[in-house]
Amino acid sequence: MSLSFGQTLGSRLRWVIKESQVQVKEVCEKLGISTNTLYTYFNDKSSPSVDFVIKFAGEFPNINKEWVFTGQGEVWAKPSADGNPTGTLQSPSENKEGADIQSLLKERSSVIEALQELIKEKDKRLHYQEISINSLTDLNKLLKEKLEKPS
Repeated sequence: MSLSFGQTLGSRLRWVIKESQVQVKEVCEKLGISTNTLYTYFNDKSSPSVDFVIKFAGEFPNINKEWVFTGQGEVWAKPSADGNPTGTLQSPSENKEGADIQSLLKERSSVIEALQELIKEKDKRLHYQEISINSLTDLNKLLKEKLEKPS
């Protein structure tokens, strides 16, 4: 059964917390954000990052992650093998899915850092190439001037 009350991402985030009977403050502490930030998400005044939504969804194992992201599909996930009850706010390391997500986020961070280093190296090369081109352009002008002047 798809529910129509979760029209926006903010309303779905709010509903998950309310339905799970956990305190907003507790969720914010677990996710490392301020309550003000979470309320801006609830009210759709700003949009959370994909990483935040993944981390948020990982904290609530009985909620269907697809529904949190898109509003599509069933609200409740199929019962998990470990039988975690709804409303249990777990740290990602306490549930396999959350740990997998954290592992992927760390791996992604490592890839991003490596790409940033490559970009820095490319920027340096481009800078040196620009200097070389400017020097060659200046040299070319000087040679042209010498060739055009009668001896």
